[in-house]
Amino acid sequence: MFKAIGTALSRSWTAFKSTLKGHSGQFDDVHVFGAGSYFGGWSSHSFTKMVAKAVENPIARRSIDFVGDNMAGIPLKLVEVQDDGSTEEMGEHPILDLLHRPGGPENKRYTKDWLFKGFVWSLMGGGEWWLRGLAPDDGINEGRPQKLQLFDRSEFMEFGYDDQGFINGYRLRMDRAGRRGKIIETTAEETLHAFNYNPLRPERGLPILVSIMRQLELMEDADAWNKSVSENKGRVPGFMQPMGLDPTEQLSPEQVEEAQSRLNEEVNEARTGNAWKVLSGAYEPKERGITPEEAAWIESSQYFGRLIATGIGVDPSLIGDNSAQTYDNYRVALFIAFTTRIIPMLEFNLSSLNRWLVPKFEDEGQTLRLTFDPLEIDAIVEMLLAKIESLVQATNSPILTPDEARQLIQFDAFEDEVTDELIMKIGKQPHTAMAGQPLDVDEPSVGGDGATSHANEEMIRILTDGPDVDPREN
Repeated sequence: MFKAIGTALSRSWTAFKSTLKGHSGQFDDVHVFGAGSYFGGWSSHSFTKMVAKAVENPIARRSIDFVGDNMAGIPLKLVEVQDDGSTEEMGEHPILDLLHRPGGPENKRYTKDWLFKGFVWSLMGGGEWWLRGLAPDDGINEGRPQKLQLFDRSEFMEFGYDDQGFINGYRLRMDRAGRRGKIIETTAEETLHAFNYNPLRPERGLPILVSIMRQLELMEDADAWNKSVSENKGRVPGFMQPMGLDPTEQLSPEQVEEAQSRLNEEVNEARTGNAWKVLSGAYEPKERGITPEEAAWIESSQYFGRLIATGIGVDPSLIGDNSAQTYDNYRVALFIAFTTRIIPMLEFNLSSLNRWLVPKFEDEGQTLRLTFDPLEIDAIVEMLLAKIESLVQATNSPILTPDEARQLIQFDAFEDEVTDELIMKIGKQPHTAMAGQPLDVDEPSVGGDGATSHANEEMIRILTDGPDVDPREN
């Protein structure tokens, strides 16, 4: 009977694949990889398992949320690239509207935060994501997506290939609310597949969490040990050893199972009083003690946590590890997190959107680009200002014009040439800069007190003519 059932299932699966292949190109077989095959691929279960371990670990969860929250908070802008390479900001545009409302203008459930945090979690747990654009087939928005659907590794089934072996489509599964949803066949034109580099399977992504799976498991084991000790009122777990047996004699499986069942009941009740109980006098308790050296690994939980945060790309001081935190350390750590993890990941996502989504909205001969301004990121500006301050102190002179300084703090520049020049104290300017010409010691003196240069005369004129005259114009 079981053989017949297996044969029927096999035939059904073969027929199902044949039906799918007849729809939209040639698809490869569904490959299920073992959870330990970190470089070859993962089943949807292992993707879910990795993400679940990260969600359950407070350090991993905070670290990933830190990256996602800060990336989603960076303002995006759309620019038009001119023929000379310069750019002009577009302002409001349907692309920006779509990214802020990926579920459509009327659906406020899905936001830019949701979309970009989804990018982050998908890259962390799967190294890849798929974005399907839903566009009308006719009208003024023909071919221009009006909605975006995000898929992660657990919802991917297989690739579609053309006659030359290049990927030209995807089969995705929409799993919603814990139920197996419908299967979607889509082309590479309709759906974007963004993935980081996997050295052993270049067409798939490499999850970032792979590098910290061991640390996640070790922290989980340490937590389980501490939990078991806590449940036993601080006593190290022990076991019951049978009494009166010959050296070669063992209990039967049935006897072990019965004794274990009774022991579980008795110990669970005994934990309230923190005491061992003996079953029918046939067993004696044996505490399982551990030496301080054997227990030292439990104290390494903080060390594992630091490795987890570092593997995700976040300094531990940013998520609550205050062991060596100072303001300067925090500021530098924040700068490093942006420049080595958050901004590169944002650029990866924007690059993917620029090659697939943005061209669908370009007019003929037009080139658009999604980008961002690093000077709108406080962590970047703060470090830049600190560097400028150190340079000013080293040179004892300003290095920014008023307009440049205003732009650093997101203020509008003045429409004035004066504010686009360096402002230097008069006492620190060379006399030649004040006069606009070399010093002339043969000039007649003023007040009979020796030779006075053009620079000194100009200085006097500036001081006496009032504020309308700017020394920097000379």
